Amino acid sequence: MNAINKFIFSFYSLIFLLGNFCTAQIDSDEIHVYKDTSFTIYSAYEKEKKNFPFIEIAKPLLGQDILVDSNVVYAQYGKRKLRLDIFYAKDKSQNYPAVILVHGGGWRSGDKSQQIPMAQEIAAAGFVTTAVEYRLSPEAKYPAAILDLKSAVRWLRANDRKYNIDTTKIGVLGCSSGGHLVSMLGVTNMNPKYDLG
Repeated sequence: MNAINKFIFSFYSLIFLLGNFCTAQIDSDEIHVYKDTSFTIYSAYEKEKKNFPFIEIAKPLLGQDILVDSNVVYAQYGKRKLRLDIFYAKDKSQNYPAVILVHGGGWRSGDKSQQIPMAQEIAAAGFVTTAVEYRLSPEAKYPAAILDLKSAVRWLRANDRKYNIDTTKIGVLGCSSGGHLVSMLGVTNMNPKYDLG
């Protein structure tokens, strides 16, 4: 494998294999949701390292200038709470563009922790970033995940002062099926069928 191909593969492997493993505090009144664990950072790593022994799982590195609020509830359906992790600058002298990061997993697996290393890197470059949880297909069918992401955008706008967000500059990026959800978020804008009211 030549150097260019190795770099390209390493770059995409880094994006694909982002993640860390964490546990969330769950309120006692919150419902338990089945999690499909067929896709995890570790299982993808184990599969790919046979062919690419030089790859490593990206490790989160939170810079000293970046703060984090973890497992913040941004939407709720009955007892079901959706959470996000938000990374933002200690410096409150200006507003920052924001980016929502959406994990992949075939619409039925994966979790927000897969996006934490990337969220931290982008935050260090001068953005407010969020790694979001959304309802997966075993829990709620289409278009639930898209509606969840629309709620995340609204949550960012509603919390712009707390996190110094420039609400005219909110972007969304996704990996794999998360990329599909991001595109659906964009093309359904102003469509009453996808309007939360």
